[in-house]
Amino acid sequence: MPYRDSLNRWLVVRLLPKMQRITVAAFCKRADAEGYLQAVRRLLPQAQFVIVFNAEAQRHRQDADRVTEKGRSPSMQPSKPTSPHP
Repeated sequence: MPYRDSLNRWLVVRLLPKMQRITVAAFCKRADAEGYLQAVRRLLPQAQFVIVFNAEAQRHRQDADRVTEKGRSPSMQPSKPTSPHP
């Protein structure tokens, strides 16, 4: 997940039949998501929308912070080139 996507933690989701959903927009601030939700409800009054917190984005951000604090993780170390002749 790109870092830019991990910043958008508040999602406006449209609820569809049969437990389906579509993410309509993503925001960094809940207040921005609420403002968007008010506007989209005026445009589509028959549709159902909710605001949800994207905890997955928060988890990726915390993982990235841990890697930054400790330096590079072993999985991120550059591999040594192998020569065909020992």
